Amino acid sequence: MTEKFVCPICGEPTSSYMGKYRKDRLCRKHANDLKNGVIKIENIDLNVADNAKVDADKREATVATQSFCVVCGMRIKNKYKQCADCYQETKEYMGGLDKNSTISEFRQYYFNLKDYIFRMKDFERVKTNCNKLIAIAMADNSSNDDNALLERAYRDVQELIEKKQKLDTENAPKEQGRMRDDKNKETEVHFYYSTDGHALDSDMEVKIDDILYASEIFHCCHKPVIDITEKSVRSDWFIPIDSINKGIYIEYNGMDTPKYKKNKEENIALYRQHKLPLIIIEKDEPKKDTQTFTANLIKDIQTIAIECFGGMPKWKKERS
Repeated sequence: MTEKFVCPICGEPTSSYMGKYRKDRLCRKHANDLKNGVIKIENIDLNVADNAKVDADKREATVATQSFCVVCGMRIKNKYKQCADCYQETKEYMGGLDKNSTISEFRQYYFNLKDYIFRMKDFERVKTNCNKLIAIAMADNSSNDDNALLERAYRDVQELIEKKQKLDTENAPKEQGRMRDDKNKETEVHFYYSTDGHALDSDMEVKIDDILYASEIFHCCHKPVIDITEKSVRSDWFIPIDSINKGIYIEYNGMDTPKYKKNKEENIALYRQHKLPLIIIEKDEPKKDTQTFTANLIKDIQTIAIECFGGMPKWKKERS
Protein backbone atom coordinates (compact mmCIF):
# COMPACT_ATOMS: atom_id res chain seq x y z
CA MET A 1 0.00 0.00 0.00
CA THR A 2 1.35 3.42 -0.98
CA GLU A 3 2.06 5.64 2.02
CA LYS A 4 -0.05 8.79 2.14
CA PHE A 5 2.17 11.81 2.76
CA VAL A 6 0.78 14.90 4.44
CA CYS A 7 2.23 18.26 5.41
CA PRO A 8 3.49 18.18 9.04
CA ILE A 9 2.32 21.77 9.52
CA CYS A 10 -1.28 21.74 8.27
CA GLY A 11 -2.07 18.12 7.38
CA GLU A 12 -2.77 18.87 3.70
CA PRO A 13 -1.39 16.50 1.03
CA THR A 14 2.35 16.72 0.43
CA SER A 15 3.39 18.53 -2.74
CA SER A 16 4.64 16.20 -5.48
CA TYR A 17 6.13 16.41 -8.95
CA MET A 18 5.95 13.57 -11.48
CA GLY A 19 5.01 11.11 -8.73
CA LYS A 20 7.85 12.11 -6.39
CA TYR A 21 7.05 13.66 -3.00
CA ARG A 22 9.04 16.37 -1.24
CA LYS A 23 11.44 14.97 1.37
CA ASP A 24 10.28 17.58 3.91
CA ARG A 25 6.62 16.51 3.26
CA LEU A 26 5.45 20.15 2.92
CA CYS A 27 2.26 20.95 1.03
CA ARG A 28 2.36 23.32 -1.92
CA LYS A 29 1.46 26.39 0.19
CA HIS A 30 4.07 25.80 2.89
CA ALA A 31 6.64 24.81 0.28
CA ASN A 32 6.15 28.27 -1.22
CA ASP A 33 6.38 29.81 2.27
CA LEU A 34 9.69 28.03 2.78
CA LYS A 35 10.94 29.22 -0.59
CA ASN A 36 9.95 32.83 0.17
CA GLY A 37 11.45 32.77 3.67
CA VAL A 38 8.13 32.95 5.52
CA ILE A 39 9.02 29.78 7.41
CA LYS A 40 12.31 28.08 8.10
CA ILE A 41 12.93 24.41 8.83
CA GLU A 42 15.13 24.08 11.90
CA ASN A 43 14.56 20.43 12.78
CA ILE A 44 12.38 17.41 12.07
CA ASP A 45 9.41 19.04 13.84
CA LEU A 46 9.44 21.84 11.26
CA ASN A 47 8.99 24.52 13.90
CA VAL A 48 8.62 28.09 12.66
CA ALA A 49 11.91 29.88 13.21
CA ASP A 50 12.10 32.91 15.49
CA ASN A 51 13.34 35.04 12.61
CA ALA A 52 10.59 33.91 10.21
CA LYS A 53 8.59 36.61 8.49
CA VAL A 54 5.42 35.88 10.46
CA ASP A 55 4.30 37.72 13.55
CA ALA A 56 4.39 36.11 16.98
CA ASP A 57 0.61 35.98 17.40
CA LYS A 58 0.18 33.93 14.23
CA ARG A 59 3.00 31.61 15.26
CA GLU A 60 1.49 31.00 18.70
CA ALA A 61 -1.97 30.37 17.21
CA THR A 62 -0.49 27.86 14.75
CA VAL A 63 1.40 25.97 17.44
CA ALA A 64 -1.65 25.90 19.70
CA THR A 65 -3.86 24.56 16.92
CA GLN A 66 -1.35 21.89 16.01
CA SER A 67 -0.67 20.80 19.60
CA PHE A 68 -4.22 20.52 20.93
CA CYS A 69 -7.55 19.44 19.44
CA VAL A 70 -9.43 22.58 18.40
CA VAL A 71 -12.68 21.07 19.72
CA CYS A 72 -11.98 19.18 22.94
CA GLY A 73 -8.48 20.43 23.83
CA MET A 74 -6.84 17.00 23.92
CA ARG A 75 -3.13 16.94 23.05
CA ILE A 76 -2.56 15.71 19.50
CA LYS A 77 0.20 15.31 16.95
CA ASN A 78 1.31 18.52 15.25
CA LYS A 79 -0.09 17.71 11.83
CA TYR A 80 -3.69 17.32 13.03
CA LYS A 81 -6.33 19.83 14.14
CA GLN A 82 -8.64 17.35 15.85
CA CYS A 83 -8.08 14.37 18.11
CA ALA A 84 -8.98 10.91 16.79
CA ASP A 85 -12.39 10.85 18.56
CA CYS A 86 -13.46 14.30 17.36
CA TYR A 87 -12.26 13.59 13.83
CA GLN A 88 -14.16 10.27 13.79
CA GLU A 89 -17.31 12.06 14.92
CA THR A 90 -16.78 14.65 12.16
CA LYS A 91 -16.40 11.88 9.55
CA GLU A 92 -19.61 10.25 10.81
CA TYR A 93 -21.50 13.52 10.44
CA MET A 94 -20.09 13.88 6.92
CA GLY A 95 -21.62 10.51 6.05
CA GLY A 96 -25.08 11.88 6.78
CA LEU A 97 -24.70 14.95 4.56
CA ASP A 98 -26.04 15.14 1.03
CA LYS A 99 -22.98 15.21 -1.22
CA ASN A 100 -25.11 16.74 -3.99
CA SER A 101 -25.82 19.88 -1.95
CA THR A 102 -24.83 23.16 -3.56
CA ILE A 103 -22.36 25.65 -2.10
CA SER A 104 -25.23 27.90 -0.98
CA GLU A 105 -27.00 24.97 0.72
CA PHE A 106 -23.86 23.92 2.60
CA ARG A 107 -23.28 27.52 3.67
CA GLN A 108 -26.87 27.82 4.85
CA TYR A 109 -26.46 24.63 6.91
CA TYR A 110 -23.18 25.95 8.30
CA PHE A 111 -24.34 29.39 9.41
CA ASN A 112 -27.67 28.09 10.75
CA LEU A 113 -25.83 25.59 12.91
CA LYS A 114 -23.26 28.16 14.00
CA ASP A 115 -26.10 30.40 15.14
CA TYR A 116 -27.62 27.50 17.11
CA ILE A 117 -24.28 26.79 18.79
CA PHE A 118 -24.03 30.41 19.94
CA ARG A 119 -27.30 29.89 21.82
CA MET A 120 -26.37 26.55 23.40
CA LYS A 121 -25.75 26.31 27.13
CA ASP A 122 -24.58 22.69 27.42
CA PHE A 123 -20.83 22.71 26.75
CA GLU A 124 -20.75 19.02 25.77
CA ARG A 125 -23.36 19.69 23.08
CA VAL A 126 -21.34 22.69 21.94
CA LYS A 127 -18.34 20.43 21.31
CA THR A 128 -20.20 17.71 19.41
CA ASN A 129 -21.95 20.31 17.24
CA CYS A 130 -18.60 22.00 16.54
CA ASN A 131 -17.54 18.65 15.05
CA LYS A 132 -20.69 18.80 12.94
CA LEU A 133 -19.78 22.35 11.87
CA ILE A 134 -16.38 21.13 10.64
CA ALA A 135 -18.09 18.23 8.86
CA ILE A 136 -20.26 20.62 6.84
CA ALA A 137 -17.20 22.63 5.80
CA MET A 138 -15.28 19.48 4.85
CA ALA A 139 -18.22 18.10 2.86
CA ASP A 140 -18.62 21.40 1.00
CA ASN A 141 -14.93 21.41 0.14
CA SER A 142 -15.04 17.78 -1.00
CA SER A 143 -18.23 18.10 -3.07
CA ASN A 144 -17.86 21.59 -4.53
CA ASP A 145 -14.14 22.30 -4.25
CA ASP A 146 -15.13 25.27 -2.08
CA ASN A 147 -12.57 25.88 0.65
CA ALA A 148 -14.09 29.12 1.95
CA LEU A 149 -15.97 27.40 4.79
CA LEU A 150 -13.05 25.09 5.56
CA GLU A 151 -10.69 28.03 5.91
CA ARG A 152 -12.90 29.63 8.53
CA ALA A 153 -14.32 26.51 10.22
CA TYR A 154 -11.44 25.87 12.62
CA ARG A 155 -11.23 29.57 13.44
CA ASP A 156 -14.99 29.72 14.13
CA VAL A 157 -14.83 26.56 16.24
CA GLN A 158 -11.91 27.87 18.29
CA GLU A 159 -13.83 31.10 18.93
CA LEU A 160 -17.02 29.23 19.87
CA ILE A 161 -15.21 26.86 22.22
CA GLU A 162 -13.35 29.68 23.97
CA LYS A 163 -16.51 31.73 24.49
CA LYS A 164 -18.64 28.82 25.63
CA GLN A 165 -15.89 27.46 27.87
CA LYS A 166 -15.66 30.83 29.57
CA LEU A 167 -19.43 31.02 30.03
CA ASP A 168 -19.53 27.43 31.27
CA THR A 169 -16.94 28.28 33.93
CA GLU A 170 -18.69 31.50 34.95
CA ASN A 171 -22.10 29.81 35.19
CA ALA A 172 -20.87 26.67 36.98
CA PRO A 173 -22.63 25.98 40.31
CA LYS A 174 -20.72 27.48 43.23
CA GLU A 175 -21.90 24.82 45.65
CA GLN A 176 -20.33 21.41 45.23
CA GLY A 177 -22.82 18.84 43.97
CA ARG A 178 -25.41 21.48 43.05
CA MET A 179 -27.39 20.57 39.94
CA ARG A 180 -28.24 23.02 37.15
CA ASP A 181 -31.86 24.01 36.73
CA ASP A 182 -33.71 21.99 34.09
CA LYS A 183 -34.55 25.26 32.31
CA ASN A 184 -30.89 25.57 31.32
CA LYS A 185 -30.77 22.26 29.50
CA GLU A 186 -30.28 22.78 25.79
CA THR A 187 -32.77 21.31 23.36
CA GLU A 188 -31.51 19.23 20.45
CA VAL A 189 -30.33 21.00 17.32
CA HIS A 190 -31.60 19.97 13.91
CA PHE A 191 -31.20 21.59 10.53
CA TYR A 192 -32.64 19.14 7.97
CA TYR A 193 -36.33 19.24 7.17
CA SER A 194 -38.54 16.50 5.78
CA THR A 195 -41.48 16.98 3.41
CA ASP A 196 -43.90 17.26 6.34
CA GLY A 197 -41.68 19.81 8.12
CA HIS A 198 -40.01 17.61 10.74
CA ALA A 199 -36.58 18.86 11.87
CA LEU A 200 -34.02 16.05 11.61
CA ASP A 201 -30.29 15.37 11.96
CA SER A 202 -29.32 13.97 8.56
CA ASP A 203 -30.39 13.26 5.00
CA MET A 204 -30.92 9.60 5.85
CA GLU A 205 -33.38 10.55 8.60
CA VAL A 206 -35.19 12.80 6.12
CA LYS A 207 -35.42 9.85 3.75
CA ILE A 208 -36.98 7.63 6.44
CA ASP A 209 -39.40 10.36 7.53
CA ASP A 210 -40.47 11.01 3.93
CA ILE A 211 -41.19 7.29 3.47
CA LEU A 212 -43.51 7.33 6.49
CA TYR A 213 -45.21 10.48 5.18
CA ALA A 214 -45.62 9.14 1.62
CA SER A 215 -47.02 5.89 3.04
CA GLU A 216 -49.64 7.87 5.01
CA ILE A 217 -48.32 6.60 8.34
CA PHE A 218 -49.04 9.03 11.16
CA HIS A 219 -45.83 9.68 13.10
CA CYS A 220 -43.92 12.12 15.27
CA CYS A 221 -40.20 12.70 15.88
CA HIS A 222 -38.13 12.91 19.06
CA LYS A 223 -41.01 12.01 21.37
CA PRO A 224 -40.02 11.40 25.01
CA VAL A 225 -40.49 7.72 25.95
CA ILE A 226 -42.52 8.08 29.14
CA ASP A 227 -42.40 4.34 29.93
CA ILE A 228 -38.63 4.56 30.42
CA THR A 229 -37.86 6.14 33.78
CA GLU A 230 -34.21 5.14 34.22
CA LYS A 231 -33.00 7.96 31.95
CA SER A 232 -34.35 10.54 29.54
CA VAL A 233 -34.91 8.87 26.15
CA ARG A 234 -36.34 10.48 23.04
CA SER A 235 -37.32 8.16 20.22
CA ASP A 236 -36.23 8.95 16.68
CA TRP A 237 -39.82 8.26 15.56
CA PHE A 238 -43.04 7.20 17.23
CA ILE A 239 -46.11 5.77 15.48
CA PRO A 240 -49.23 5.88 17.69
CA ILE A 241 -51.26 2.68 17.30
CA ASP A 242 -53.45 2.08 20.36
CA SER A 243 -53.24 5.60 21.83
CA ILE A 244 -51.07 8.69 21.84
CA ASN A 245 -48.58 6.92 24.13
CA LYS A 246 -49.02 3.34 22.95
CA GLY A 247 -47.49 2.46 19.64
CA ILE A 248 -44.32 1.59 17.75
CA TYR A 249 -40.95 3.25 18.28
CA ILE A 250 -38.29 3.52 15.59
CA GLU A 251 -34.58 4.03 16.27
CA TYR A 252 -32.02 4.76 13.55
CA ASN A 253 -28.37 3.83 14.22
CA GLY A 254 -26.88 6.55 12.06
CA MET A 255 -23.34 6.78 13.46
CA ASP A 256 -20.48 4.54 14.58
CA THR A 257 -18.70 6.69 17.16
CA PRO A 258 -18.14 4.90 20.51
CA LYS A 259 -20.10 7.51 22.48
CA TYR A 260 -23.06 7.39 20.08
CA LYS A 261 -23.13 3.59 19.90
CA LYS A 262 -22.94 3.24 23.69
CA ASN A 263 -25.90 5.62 24.14
CA LYS A 264 -27.95 3.83 21.48
CA GLU A 265 -27.20 0.40 22.97
CA GLU A 266 -28.29 1.60 26.43
CA ASN A 267 -31.51 3.05 25.02
CA ILE A 268 -32.34 -0.08 23.03
CA ALA A 269 -31.73 -2.21 26.14
CA LEU A 270 -34.27 -0.05 27.99
CA TYR A 271 -36.83 -0.41 25.19
CA ARG A 272 -36.49 -4.19 25.49
CA GLN A 273 -36.52 -4.13 29.28
CA HIS A 274 -39.87 -2.32 29.21
CA LYS A 275 -41.10 -4.54 26.35
CA LEU A 276 -41.82 -1.59 24.07
CA PRO A 277 -42.49 -2.32 20.36
CA LEU A 278 -39.34 -1.25 18.56
CA ILE A 279 -37.98 -1.20 15.00
CA ILE A 280 -34.23 -0.68 14.62
CA ILE A 281 -32.89 0.70 11.35
CA GLU A 282 -29.17 0.22 10.80
CA LYS A 283 -26.93 2.90 9.31
CA ASP A 284 -26.65 1.59 5.75
CA GLU A 285 -30.21 0.32 5.26
CA PRO A 286 -31.73 3.57 3.90
CA LYS A 287 -28.84 3.84 1.40
CA LYS A 288 -29.88 0.61 -0.30
CA ASP A 289 -32.66 0.13 -2.83
CA THR A 290 -35.39 2.58 -1.78
CA GLN A 291 -38.28 0.42 -2.96
CA THR A 292 -37.05 -2.64 -1.05
CA PHE A 293 -36.25 -0.61 2.08
CA THR A 294 -39.70 1.02 1.99
CA ALA A 295 -41.50 -2.31 1.54
CA ASN A 296 -39.55 -3.90 4.43
CA LEU A 297 -40.18 -0.94 6.75
CA ILE A 298 -43.94 -0.88 6.06
CA LYS A 299 -44.13 -4.66 6.48
CA ASP A 300 -42.33 -4.45 9.87
CA ILE A 301 -44.72 -1.72 11.05
CA GLN A 302 -47.80 -3.72 10.03
CA THR A 303 -46.48 -6.97 11.53
CA ILE A 304 -45.69 -5.38 14.91
CA ALA A 305 -49.01 -3.50 14.93
CA ILE A 306 -50.91 -6.75 14.43
CA GLU A 307 -48.82 -8.73 16.96
CA CYS A 308 -48.88 -6.10 19.72
CA PHE A 309 -52.15 -4.22 19.14
CA GLY A 310 -54.31 -6.49 16.99
CA GLY A 311 -54.07 -4.42 13.81
CA MET A 312 -53.31 -1.07 12.29
CA PRO A 313 -55.13 1.94 13.81
CA LYS A 314 -58.27 3.62 12.48
CA TRP A 315 -56.30 6.53 11.03
CA LYS A 316 -54.75 4.12 8.50
CA LYS A 317 -57.39 3.84 5.82
CA GLU A 318 -57.53 0.64 3.79
CA ARG A 319 -57.04 1.20 0.06
CA SER A 320 -59.91 -0.04 -2.12
